[in-house]
Amino acid sequence: RTHASVASLDSGGRRMLLVFGGMTGPNPAIRRYLDGEWMPEALDDLWALDLTALTPECLWEGLCLVRLPWRRVPVPGTRVHGVWGAGMHINARTSWLYLSGGQRFDVERQRLVEEDRVAVFRLRDALFSACSATGASLATAVAGQLAQFWVQCRDALGLAAAAAELEVQVEGSVLV
Repeated sequence: RTHASVASLDSGGRRMLLVFGGMTGPNPAIRRYLDGEWMPEALDDLWALDLTALTPECLWEGLCLVRLPWRRVPVPGTRVHGVWGAGMHINARTSWLYLSGGQRFDVERQRLVEEDRVAVFRLRDALFSACSATGASLATAVAGQLAQFWVQCRDALGLAAAAAELEVQVEGSVLV
């Protein structure tokens, strides 16, 4: 992966490096493209590297005693075109990621395309697919009686979501 967009985020006490797009192919990719030997493939995925465990010793002396995990970040909503060389900015207050510009190769037209759109990724919004419920009353609830349970949702970065809107549907057999 080369020519990717990179930004950093400090959220919920965790430091992360975010990487979007770029291109894949032979090295050096741009030179091979300019020489007409290869058509670049733009990537459209978003990845986060959790830097929380990164120590000064690892940075300055190369004494890294912990593995830093990469995590693919699910991007809700409309998928943007894969691009390389785009600008990327994160609003520290909202944790919204803005992706602007970039280039991609249009296979149908056989030409390089300059993107002029801005895409917004709401990284700290809860994802429906990342919610779970716990509590004994989930298995023992009785109609007409109070039943407590807890719901926890995670955002696109895997952090506990600050808020979420939920719809609860109760199903089961009626015992007489």
